[in-house]
Amino acid sequence: GGLLGFASDYLSAWVGERFLLDMRNRVFRHVQSLPTEFFERQRLGDVLTRLTDDVDEIGELIVGEVTSLLSYLLKIVFFTAALFVIDARLAVISFLVAPPFWFAARYFSGKIKEISRQQRQWDGAVATVAEESLSNSALVQAYNRQDQEFARFNQQARGDYAAQLKMERMRAIFSPIVSLLELGGVLVVVAVGTWELAQGRLTLGGMLAFLA
Repeated sequence: GGLLGFASDYLSAWVGERFLLDMRNRVFRHVQSLPTEFFERQRLGDVLTRLTDDVDEIGELIVGEVTSLLSYLLKIVFFTAALFVIDARLAVISFLVAPPFWFAARYFSGKIKEISRQQRQWDGAVATVAEESLSNSALVQAYNRQDQEFARFNQQARGDYAAQLKMERMRAIFSPIVSLLELGGVLVVVAVGTWELAQGRLTLGGMLAFLA
């Protein structure tokens, strides 16, 4: 088990890092080929953020989340079939909770996307101010502009801080709402399952399997 675990972890890391290396090189080569007008319009900090943080995020999504997605899809297929084998009527009722889940996910994903875009802009702004200030540190010190540069950096950092808090608030709200929807679905299954149990249409074991 230890040998297989080591091989699995190392292989996953090798595939993931090779993917990131290739993608980062492709993005950098593409940026190098862009016309000078692009760099006049874009802040350097934004470009650096794309090459570093954004590439890492995409790599994490492709390498890690795709595997989880496939696992969840297989679980959905397997457990859906199992529910219908145990009791088709109760299976249909238990899936009535799915639309509220979908609407909640759609609403919050839209909000999170919007906040995430704002956060990435603030990240780029922080990187831009830091790069401009540090690359011209001799001029900053010569003209004694340390306080002004700190004020610029602090303004962008506070914007990033506010965007991050807004993101965490949205996630904190989403989690209990999902838990309430899940609890509502369980209560519906318990109510209908108890009625079917009393009618002799469902066994106690079948009801416990449904709850599980």
